[in-house]
Amino acid sequence: MGCKVNQYDTASVASLFKERGYAVVDFDAPAEVYVINTCCVTHLADRKSRQAVRRARRQNPGARVVMMGCSPQVDPVAAAAVSGVDLVVGTADRGRLADLLEQVPAVREPDLPPMVSVGKILAARDFEDLPAGESPSGRTRAYVKVQDGCSRFCSYCVIPRARGIERSRTPRSVIEEVRVLARTGYREIVLTGVLLSAYGKELAPPLDLAGLLELVHEVEGIERIRLSSVQPGDVDDRLLAALAELPKVCPHLHLPLQSGADEILRAMRRPYDTRVYRAVLDMIRDRRPEIAVTADVIVGFPGETETLFQEGARFIEAASFSGMHIFPFSPRRGTPAFSLPGRPGGADVQRRIRELERIAAAGRSVYAERFLGRVQPVLVEEPAGEGLLQGYTPHYLKVVFPGADPVRGATVPVFLEELRDECLLGRPVAGNDHPADPGEELQPII
Repeated sequence: MGCKVNQYDTASVASLFKERGYAVVDFDAPAEVYVINTCCVTHLADRKSRQAVRRARRQNPGARVVMMGCSPQVDPVAAAAVSGVDLVVGTADRGRLADLLEQVPAVREPDLPPMVSVGKILAARDFEDLPAGESPSGRTRAYVKVQDGCSRFCSYCVIPRARGIERSRTPRSVIEEVRVLARTGYREIVLTGVLLSAYGKELAPPLDLAGLLELVHEVEGIERIRLSSVQPGDVDDRLLAALAELPKVCPHLHLPLQSGADEILRAMRRPYDTRVYRAVLDMIRDRRPEIAVTADVIVGFPGETETLFQEGARFIEAASFSGMHIFPFSPRRGTPAFSLPGRPGGADVQRRIRELERIAAAGRSVYAERFLGRVQPVLVEEPAGEGLLQGYTPHYLKVVFPGADPVRGATVPVFLEELRDECLLGRPVAGNDHPADPGEELQPII
């Protein structure tokens, strides 16, 4: 469930089980053990996590079912009360999961409570270095978790209670994993973390995210490096220089916004206002004019009047994002925002979401259209139908083009001809693996 950090953790835990001789199967397949790595960032994610536990129990009533991760960490009592769970583990004991599971009876008495292993994550100071696992995207793009935790305590966010304070992975461990991934055949690395832009500040000696980018950039075999998300207030001259000067760093940056209205940002306890955000956005685009910038936005936060929503919508439209993730506000018990008055009604929230979705769709189209008539390198990920392949450009634009079974992870220069349903269509061309100038003569392969 949940974010890219959770995806990494899930793959790592699967690797731990493989090392013990387990065969990892699809979640819908019959199994002896089911592990649900939960998400608690919204009430919907919480509900889906509980539903997954019950689904696992229905699939094999005799299986052992583990509920792991953020939801148990925040509320272990509620997690232990979920019907069908045998073992409850938070976000601090994942490396011991296989050992803990061996302490759970193969056949548990119906009235016996589940085993619970949830430590005090807020006191954790060390990064839990789990083994690298199989990427959900196959052998093309791999996530590398380099940071965990957040202590900024935005008023709506439960993540500090779920993940603890900031902790960074040592650069040596990061580089070792990236080298292994490169030898395995991965060509694109996504550096991820709960508060990625805070990377390295507590290390001795300290190393910032820009410094880590420089180290990863030197690993042979890796063609592309992405950052999962960077907080606006953490963008400094060193990070801007890394984005502009390191060729492997993709021109794509996720810059969370959450609201385009200053009054709401203050209520959210975000450490910036729209003036700061706009200045950071301008600095990024000044260094890399065609960079793709995406953002998160929360709709329906307490106190969001129609006037404030429209103020935020105007800011968002002017920001010209190449993509947006839009979420309705989800009150999380234990956060200051849970009891704030002035929550908009459900119908108003849905209408506002639709309005922002129209703005987002227009921004995506305008951004993608600027690449029509140009050649872009496409990293092939998978087939897209008979005689078709699909992949992504460095700007994270999805491209579909004619082709037959190249090695996944191959980089193909593609002439982009059409935008259809938010997907670029093109044809492969003869040339090298780098984007060509729009006027350069290229011979079609097909």
